[in-house]
Amino acid sequence: GAVPRYQDSLAMLLQSAGQKKSASLAMKQFGDEGAERLATLLDSGTGRSLEGLDISCNAIGSAGASAMAKWLAANDKLQTLDISTNGLGDEGCEQIAKALTSNASLTQLDLHACAIGDKGATALADALKENFALKILNLKANYITDEGAVVLARAAGKSKTLRCLITMSNDIGRVGRDAIEDAFASAEQLSDIMPYDLIKLNM
Repeated sequence: GAVPRYQDSLAMLLQSAGQKKSASLAMKQFGDEGAERLATLLDSGTGRSLEGLDISCNAIGSAGASAMAKWLAANDKLQTLDISTNGLGDEGCEQIAKALTSNASLTQLDLHACAIGDKGATALADALKENFALKILNLKANYITDEGAVVLARAAGKSKTLRCLITMSNDIGRVGRDAIEDAFASAEQLSDIMPYDLIKLNM
């Protein structure tokens, strides 16, 4: 059969013998199967030095997200994860959120355009209560409504570390927007603008 497009990327990671600090693996057609293989490879020690990982635009669903989340939960090095433009849905987002409750290194998480609704947003809000590392959370272009926005805003406003929460292009109405604006007003360090001093250039 045809060799998967992502096969070369996995081979390159393997050859790096755990020395690679960043990996840009966007648009490699991983799908769930490829994401599961990637997670297994990273878990074997190949990802021990990774600080930045981009797996955006890869048709990764909840199963692939679950596999990556298990690796993320035990990781203590990764600082930026871009898993945007994948079909994670609420189920996949809940797995990533669960990983955030034990991960203490990730500072930037990009989940824009991941088909996340209020259940996923609520899971992330709960995770923010237990996570003291995350500084940037991008949830642009999802399906979050007022319900999810209010819960997120409440958690973000109380977070000691979060500095940027991006929620534009969702299904958020007046109630949700007001809650987010209130959170920005009460937490001086929090806004919807990416802080220049935090943007990683190693992707």
